Amino acid sequence: MKSKLLTLPNVVTLANLACGCVALVFALRGSFVEVFALVAAAAVFDFADGAVARLTGRYSEIGRQLDSLADVVSFGVAPSAALFAAWERASGAVVPGAAGWAVFAVAMFSALRLARFNVDDTRHTEFTGLPTPAAGLAIVSLTAVWGAPPQWAVLAVAAAVSALLVCPLRMFSLKFSSFAWRENRLRYVLIAASAGLVLWLGTGGVATAVALYVVLNLARLAGPGGAGTAIVALALLLAAGQATAQTTTGRQNPAEAQRQQARQRPGQQQRPGQSGAAGEEEEDNTPFFGEGTEVDPASDTVKARRPRMPLESYHFSMEERQRRNMRWTIDPWANRIDIGHIDTLQNDFQNEYPFMKGSVGSANLGNLGAPAQWLNFFERETGRNHHFADPWGAYLRTIETMPFYNTKTPFSQLGYMWAGQKIHQEEDLIVIHAQNISPSTGVNLDYRSLGTKGIYQWQGTRNKTFSAGVNHTGKRWTLHAGYIHNRVYNQENGGMVDDEDVLLRLNEFEQPRTLPMSMSSPTNSVKSNTFFLQQTYGVPLIRITENDFTISDRPGFFVGHTFEYDRWARRYNDTYQGTVYTDPKPNGKPPQRYYDEWHFNGNASRDSLFEGRLTNRVFVQLQPWDRNGVIGTIDAGIGMDMLRYYGFDTGQYLTGVDATAVKETHTYVWGDANGRVGRYMDWQAWLRLHPFGKRRGDTDAGGNIATRLYIKERSLSVYGSIRFTTQEPSYWEQNYTSNHYMWRNSFAKENETRIEGSLAIPHVGFSATVSQSVLGNRIYYAQDSLPTQKVTIKPFQSSEVVGVTGVYLREDLPIRVGTDSRINLNHRVMLQWSSDQKVIPVPLASLYLSYNLEFNVVRDVLRLQIGVDGRYNTPYYAPGYNPGLGQFYNQRVKELGDYIWLDAYANAKWKRMRILIKMEHLSDDMFSRNSFSTLHYPVNRRVLKFGLSWNFYD
Repeated sequence: MKSKLLTLPNVVTLANLACGCVALVFALRGSFVEVFALVAAAAVFDFADGAVARLTGRYSEIGRQLDSLADVVSFGVAPSAALFAAWERASGAVVPGAAGWAVFAVAMFSALRLARFNVDDTRHTEFTGLPTPAAGLAIVSLTAVWGAPPQWAVLAVAAAVSALLVCPLRMFSLKFSSFAWRENRLRYVLIAASAGLVLWLGTGGVATAVALYVVLNLARLAGPGGAGTAIVALALLLAAGQATAQTTTGRQNPAEAQRQQARQRPGQQQRPGQSGAAGEEEEDNTPFFGEGTEVDPASDTVKARRPRMPLESYHFSMEERQRRNMRWTIDPWANRIDIGHIDTLQNDFQNEYPFMKGSVGSANLGNLGAPAQWLNFFERETGRNHHFADPWGAYLRTIETMPFYNTKTPFSQLGYMWAGQKIHQEEDLIVIHAQNISPSTGVNLDYRSLGTKGIYQWQGTRNKTFSAGVNHTGKRWTLHAGYIHNRVYNQENGGMVDDEDVLLRLNEFEQPRTLPMSMSSPTNSVKSNTFFLQQTYGVPLIRITENDFTISDRPGFFVGHTFEYDRWARRYNDTYQGTVYTDPKPNGKPPQRYYDEWHFNGNASRDSLFEGRLTNRVFVQLQPWDRNGVIGTIDAGIGMDMLRYYGFDTGQYLTGVDATAVKETHTYVWGDANGRVGRYMDWQAWLRLHPFGKRRGDTDAGGNIATRLYIKERSLSVYGSIRFTTQEPSYWEQNYTSNHYMWRNSFAKENETRIEGSLAIPHVGFSATVSQSVLGNRIYYAQDSLPTQKVTIKPFQSSEVVGVTGVYLREDLPIRVGTDSRINLNHRVMLQWSSDQKVIPVPLASLYLSYNLEFNVVRDVLRLQIGVDGRYNTPYYAPGYNPGLGQFYNQRVKELGDYIWLDAYANAKWKRMRILIKMEHLSDDMFSRNSFSTLHYPVNRRVLKFGLSWNFYD
């Protein structure tokens, strides 16, 4: 196969060669400082060619051989010429004797070293002999600080470096497979000491650092005592380096020493090879202790990793242990985890809105960060203690959704998306970092900030989530601990005064911000802080040895404890003037008040409530035979929740007395069992019961079974589940006092029976799920029937049994077009029926369709998707939204829907980077302007959006 010569990596390699050639000329002239600078520049280019090759995918055997040829000149011939000039200066002879020519042994042994390097299969993690860039830099740094060295010193350096180049000593590279101290202590010592040596000794510190590198490799041969040997050697090298610097400087001509000192200052500010130390993890070619462009054209990586200790946790199967990086969430009720995937895929990257990531989307207020309600009834939030946070559930991090990681190499992800003009800009920032400190212990940080200034009046949002976790999944002891912080801030405009304004007034001469909105001062904020700790310890019932890999296949039992502390707070603020709309037109409508009731303060509202929960659970898990056996585990536990609710009542509003806590304590017990029959069936059953107290009789019981059939090794799975719940209504549904709303209710317990069944055929991308839910005493928010009140909302309880039936179909059909291209046809359809739309309104049909063409722009480098997404739902009484309560409510004023939403996008995957260009709401003005998914809240208009997501060390 014909290869191009002047590729970008080869050009960078030629720059390395050019620096070496020019350095050779300066060496013969005795300009040693310039030689050092040029060889250092060659080292930078030697590092850069590997980076460029990886970014552009231009790997070739020609580039590999060219790199070695350039290294012979830059780090073999040029340093030998510098030694020759130093010998010439020391001897004072015009033509030196045979001993002077001997210094060119460095060039010859460098060529031998590089030849062996090209055929050494273990070069990825270790080197045999001193790398040529390190040898070359050591020589030119010495010649740069030498004044008139003795002849024996020049010969000694040439002999020592030549011997080190071809010696059989195995020397470690600065390539990190993890950042654990135990595995990398010599690397950390070397990096820290090298930085100190260069800062202290200047240019001569480079040679001392190379000497330290050799000593550290010798110290490895001493076994456990090597660390002490290295410390002693470091102290001796520091003393010798300082003495050498003082001695050689004293031998120089004063004018020459002053001139050389001036030339060295720039070099002292930037150590040659310093950038290579930062890039060691990414590239196989390093300027200080690496050489050559070490790449594998057949793979997406450029180096092999150092073997690690095995992961011995009973949580993971053998297949999962072999993954490079893993992600999972925990079950806060039991000693189990749920393996997930790390979001680095190109598919579905264009769906950046959290409230659009459900099966078929949501009813929402139109802007990023605002409340949303899933169109699929079976995805809606249930069981959250602080139910006032449910409308923001798509953005919030919880214990059940907080990820944990096990990474063989550190994983970092940075994502940023933005859209719109500056006055209503929308942005979404994601930062994730996870790494292991040992094979079984990892830490991770997760931060997300999203929001918008809004295209309509008073529509700004800013939501932030942060989580920090640590996990240990050892052979017996397992620990998951973390901290979660959520913050939501929304400006509330109450929706449009007149929905017809969108249909009639919003034309090319009017901007969305000119349309009249109901309010201009209210804000909603929700904050939460969560601390949790879950740990278990396994005790095998059959003796195991230290050589046994896992206890998952032995009878045993586990004891565990879970601790949780949650604190939620919600605050709503407004002013009277900001909640009254005044028509600015002459003879316009009279002022319209959004709230009819101002119970305590007629000028402004500051409504707040707090909720705290302290949970302790202890449990025992029995593993009768095998963790993946027919009866895998049996759990039993007892728990206690201590809750405090802080709210105001009428007397406290009038007297100004601080709110007092309402305390509740709930004790419950639970049992759980699961198992597996080979690869053909999984089953689980559970029961949770409150035996006494206020929540006496609250029950959560159910079970599921999943079966798999294999036809010619192609799987087909059938899943079925049933669940029955009875629960006490939340405290705030029963008791609430604010400036605009008050109620005292005595609701009966809600109950629900839910049955689901699904069929999945993975090899054709098809799945179907049928769900049936029967609900009794359903609580919902709705508008009061009093005619004098505009939007007075309160909770109601249905006295009738309500049934909801759902059918969800999904088909992902890839059609190959040629060898590297395909057309992806993705379909999601949700059909729903509710026996009482006043209690549970759902659209009859909701659709999400995504079609794209996927192809390679540059093979193994850049892959592109160009496509269109479409969303549609049939008309139904979509929910309204009340800012004072921060809740969606059922309305019977107007049916919404029957609107086609289209997005057009180009989604690229360039190595580890994902790039998105998207025309969102392309269908704006195409079919209709009845673009409301929530009553009085129009969706955002057409906008161009950009996005980037970059994964590091994945």
